[in-house]
Amino acid sequence: MNVMIMSDSFMIKDSLSNLFRSIFKTSFINTVSSVSELNETDLTNLDFIFVDIKSKQINLLDKLSEIKKISNKLKIMIFDSGKNKKILLKTIELGVDGYILSISDKDEFIYIVKRILRGHKFYDVDLLPDVISYKSIDKVGNLTKRENEVVEKVAKGMNNKNIADDLYVTEYTIKKHVSSILNKLNLRSRKDIIIYYKDNGLTI
Repeated sequence: MNVMIMSDSFMIKDSLSNLFRSIFKTSFINTVSSVSELNETDLTNLDFIFVDIKSKQINLLDKLSEIKKISNKLKIMIFDSGKNKKILLKTIELGVDGYILSISDKDEFIYIVKRILRGHKFYDVDLLPDVISYKSIDKVGNLTKRENEVVEKVAKGMNNKNIADDLYVTEYTIKKHVSSILNKLNLRSRKDIIIYYKDNGLTI
């Protein structure tokens, strides 16, 4: 796998380079620090690009979208520590493969990269409720009516306590529903529920 890492942080470039070499058996890694370096780089044989984006670089997303047209296999992940809603909206609009707000959890990062490489989209849940409007889904994945209600509320960013209060049940009951939903849909986390919900009926 051929990877490019774009960041002005040497710690991010070094740590991610080591991670990709050890976990993903990456054969080629190129690191750049700026858009100008990106413009001077041959991108035709890349499989994965990690971009540590800044708020003032939102127009960089247009270039990345053009880069994706070079190869269907190319996957792009955006790291936005500034939590810029405009960047998230444009990321979704342009079909960029991934958008994350943090890389502090190694196992979670590896899981997200693997998911993206398998062809799935991944958008961090923290900003989704602010920028996306949702619609109900009927009988998703053979879920019960109540489980579908829980899925919709999880997708809106509600925690178990708020969902329990909204549905007039105990928090323990909601935990059981979430566990059942994850099992039925073969998902791993609440973040996956939101992505699944988006893939099956979200309206932007």
